[in-house]
Amino acid sequence: VTGVYVTRARDLWNHSWAVVMMSQILSQKIFRCDDSVLYTAALLHDIGKVFLGEYVQESFSKIENLVMNQGYSFLDAENEVLGIDHAVLGGMIAEHWHFPSETKDAIAYHHRPDLLDKAGDHISWLVYLSDQLCLMIGVDGGIDGLAYKGLEEALTRFHLRVQDLEQGMVMLLEAMEGAEDIINNV
Repeated sequence: VTGVYVTRARDLWNHSWAVVMMSQILSQKIFRCDDSVLYTAALLHDIGKVFLGEYVQESFSKIENLVMNQGYSFLDAENEVLGIDHAVLGGMIAEHWHFPSETKDAIAYHHRPDLLDKAGDHISWLVYLSDQLCLMIGVDGGIDGLAYKGLEEALTRFHLRVQDLEQGMVMLLEAMEGAEDIINNV
């Protein structure tokens, strides 16, 4: 996988895997269990980047300009230039693949779960929060990095404190170090 969004396939894989691990850390903290639907949605949340990355070479400088020089969020810039963003495209792909609505919605709204009409939807919110935390600690899946707008509602929705998020990020970094050690010693 290459393209302007993802410079190396490994970057997208590392980011996706980190979002999966963070989502399970948060699920354990909030619900005291792992969640297989959450796992799938977290793993595939950026699938739209894989498809868009190959086709936006010419338009990417326009997207980058809107983000860097005009204060657009990355999604707003994608929509302005392309007429669609990677999250919505990912949701369309998930729908085409006949994924359950929870998974499709989590992929399509992983940057804006507040736009969903479903009041009880925790999967989309946990993918969003996991993605944001991974971006905050520098485990990003491409060029877009932190060019997204944050949502305070994610914290209050799950009754989480900043301390809970910090603890989750430490747990994630430790898990990633452990996994890297295992891979390097094989």
